[in-house]
Amino acid sequence: MRNHLDGSSIQIETYPAAQLGGETEALEQVYSGNLDMSINGPSFLGVYDERFNVLDAAYLFEDAASQRELMTSGGIDDILEGIYETSGMKVFSGWYYGTRHITANSAVSGPEDLSGLKLRTPDAPLYRVNMAAMGASVTPMALNELYLGLQQQVVDAQENPLPTIQTMNLQEVQSDLSLTGHMVQTLHVSVADNTWSALTEEEQSLLSEAIELGSDAAYDCVVQEEEEILQEFRDEDSINIHEIDQSVFRDNVQAELSEGQPFSEDYVRLLEAQ
Repeated sequence: MRNHLDGSSIQIETYPAAQLGGETEALEQVYSGNLDMSINGPSFLGVYDERFNVLDAAYLFEDAASQRELMTSGGIDDILEGIYETSGMKVFSGWYYGTRHITANSAVSGPEDLSGLKLRTPDAPLYRVNMAAMGASVTPMALNELYLGLQQQVVDAQENPLPTIQTMNLQEVQSDLSLTGHMVQTLHVSVADNTWSALTEEEQSLLSEAIELGSDAAYDCVVQEEEEILQEFRDEDSINIHEIDQSVFRDNVQAELSEGQPFSEDYVRLLEAQ
């Protein structure tokens, strides 16, 4: 992304590791115009437009490839346009973040295995909806508290993409990884209205192209990283890996989320579009 902008009038200055606050705080600053851009998950953007939550709804996508096809084919353009109309933020199609799986100290092969577990999720309402549909109750907890929370048994289980699990060394405090694949997740670049409007048409086009190139690179990188991490876990025998029949979760979840949610109409439409 930066390479594409080299020599242009647009310069990107980054503040990683939540230097400007977590996802909620950063997005609030973009919304208020005090921060030019941030990268956010759909559940956090859903605060500003409930329809956006659909992109984080459980078992919407079968895998990263099917998600990528929808994202790049214009299948969510109306949702992107909708959040611009309701919030003023210019939100771009997603960068693949990873497929979320569950770790615990026993296998999670079906809803009955989640019963009674204190399962950590990010503090966004949709995670409660997703996990309730899968049969679990959740305990919101900041990511930087998770390792200690698992070690001290404040929580029993958690769900994250493989790169996050490895980076945080969660295999040291959890014995079992169940490949539930319940959320195929994106992050979205959000640009403040006053920042986007101040750009010329040429600059808007250039920034859009750079974000699209970043999306391509992120997809290739994360898909490869997920494959390598899973192989490393197997080679090192550092955590028990369980290939599960995802339909034991998927069928119930899709039935529940297809009605009664603010995003249910979009959920059904996007399921049918794949």
